[in-house]
Amino acid sequence: MTTKKADYIWFNGEMVRWEDAKVHVMSHALHYGTSVFEGIRCYDSHKGPVVFRHREHMQRLHDSAKIYRFPVSQSIDELMEACRDVIRKNNLTSAYIRPLIFVGDVGMGVNPPAGYSTDVIIAAFPWGRIWAQKRWSRGSMRWFPPGTAQHQTPSQLRQKPVVTISLPCWWVAKRAATVIRKVSRWM
Repeated sequence: MTTKKADYIWFNGEMVRWEDAKVHVMSHALHYGTSVFEGIRCYDSHKGPVVFRHREHMQRLHDSAKIYRFPVSQSIDELMEACRDVIRKNNLTSAYIRPLIFVGDVGMGVNPPAGYSTDVIIAAFPWGRIWAQKRWSRGSMRWFPPGTAQHQTPSQLRQKPVVTISLPCWWVAKRAATVIRKVSRWM
């Protein structure tokens, strides 16, 4: 699915045009997966745009960063205000919001250097229903790599890292497809 672009993204405290929001190819997050994110919905209401469980999402984002010992210079309230600013700046009433805290261009090596800082972006864009009603009625399958302790229920998960181990997404998708084929043969 292609994302419908919005006009602006909040990037380290500034509104930048969507096409000007750039991250260097040597970004630590790109090489080592050092980032955390939330996925938040904003709904149109008779009072205007309403962000679903806004404080809870931002608290979890902050907690995720804390678990990974990422320094974050913005408070929860500042991040919430930034979300509202992005919604307003893009004239959105119903949207998907993606806040992301990541380690940027701090050099190579698994451990970032002492005193490093993180980058923070908040993107918001129009996005229709994420899941078709048909999919909800038949359920959905999830697969987690062995040894990742990701078998927990969603309420048990305390953070949302971009990656928990260094496995390319395509490998996980391929593995899940193999498991599905094997299970369907047994039925």
